[in-house]
Amino acid sequence: MKKQYEHAIHIGGSMERALTGKYTLDITQIVQEAVKVTASNFWSFLPATAILFTAQLTVMFIALKLQIGSPSDMLDAFTNPSTMTSEYIYAAWVANFSADVLTAPLYAGASLMGLSHAAGFRSKPRHILKGFSYTVAVMVAMGATA
Repeated sequence: MKKQYEHAIHIGGSMERALTGKYTLDITQIVQEAVKVTASNFWSFLPATAILFTAQLTVMFIALKLQIGSPSDMLDAFTNPSTMTSEYIYAAWVANFSADVLTAPLYAGASLMGLSHAAGFRSKPRHILKGFSYTVAVMVAMGATA
């Protein structure tokens, strides 16, 4: 049985100690470690975050344009609430749902990058595309939860 895990990567404490209840969870240590990992990987993760943000805004803009014609009308409705109609609210909901579902593979790639960073591995901005190997599963899951 040990041979199966011969090349496994071990991160953190031991499974035996966790199962016997001999562990501690200190929120300050967890936050400190998270800040340290984020700071050390900030510049490699920033372009991937910008790609994800840009993709979501692009999909939202296209969805709004297809539904209401001019996204600036939606902006005007936010500044003048008396012009806000249920059509705008529905259009915003559909645009947000579309952006969440269609950019889900990029979100999965960003999540995989974050996991890599937490495990101590380096990543490159192009690794955001690794989520595309799970496109259908991720989009279905995001559609079910969004």
